Amino acid sequence: DSCALEIAAGTRVYVHGGISVVDDLIFNGGFLFIGKEGSLRSLGTDNSPVIWTTDRLEESFQDDAGQWAGIRILAESKGNIFRNSVIRNSILGIQVDSAAELELDQSMIHTTSGSGLIGVEANISATNCLFANNNQSAFEAVQGGNYSFDHCTFANFGTDRSAINLSNFRCLDLPACSQVLPGDLFFRCRNSIIAGSLKDEIQLGHIDVLSGSETGTEFDYRFERCFVRVDEMLEDYPDFFDFCENCNDYDFGQDLFVSVDEVNYALDTLSRAIDYGVDIGVSDDIEGNPRDASPDAGCYEYQF
Repeated sequence: DSCALEIAAGTRVYVHGGISVVDDLIFNGGFLFIGKEGSLRSLGTDNSPVIWTTDRLEESFQDDAGQWAGIRILAESKGNIFRNSVIRNSILGIQVDSAAELELDQSMIHTTSGSGLIGVEANISATNCLFANNNQSAFEAVQGGNYSFDHCTFANFGTDRSAINLSNFRCLDLPACSQVLPGDLFFRCRNSIIAGSLKDEIQLGHIDVLSGSETGTEFDYRFERCFVRVDEMLEDYPDFFDFCENCNDYDFGQDLFVSVDEVNYALDTLSRAIDYGVDIGVSDDIEGNPRDASPDAGCYEYQF
């Protein structure tokens, strides 16, 4: 809470989780908190990423989610950066609270029992990032916030939660949701893939739709050159594709990735995401491979 902690390239951070009891409070241990006056810079490189994972080193635990709690950046914390970093095996990946800031670059958040990335009225930017195998949402925006995603892959297969959930309010009395806190939402997503096994891999939650009246709360979202999967959501938001410019509404089973079963989200040789993006100034991909003048959608650039 009082300094900037910098994690050097090649570092492995092994977090001890499990059930803890303090003063009759029962919780899952292994939560890393970054306070208002503190910041965390996880600075890996292409060849030496920083790995955040469980302290159970046995091979049988490497693919198990929920072994430690995750990382929480508390309200108003600034200067938080995860570059060439991998967060895995936790309950949630990263939660960013009100007015706090996070920059993600060439990083992965995968194998979580909860959501991969949560913003609560926060400020988050992500480039060349993979959010995959999250048992809930890959990314969740709660009570608005400011979010920008470029060349990202959101892959949520085998779960009953949509890959991306966007809302400009927060319920205070779940499940009734009769008391809410509103917050303006500004969301941009370009040259990205939002994929999964549900009919709707994007869910929108506008307080005006919930309340049936105009509240004046911003719900400003834009997708550009993205692969999306939506169906029933269009009943409540029939104008969705007015805000999804040059998007591809793909069918489940179309070739996109090398192998979903083997958790390999690089692009298949026949992937429709190849050359689908537009040049937005991102010169390389998640592995440091160069992007050409017609870049691919998602975090991986296909290598011929």
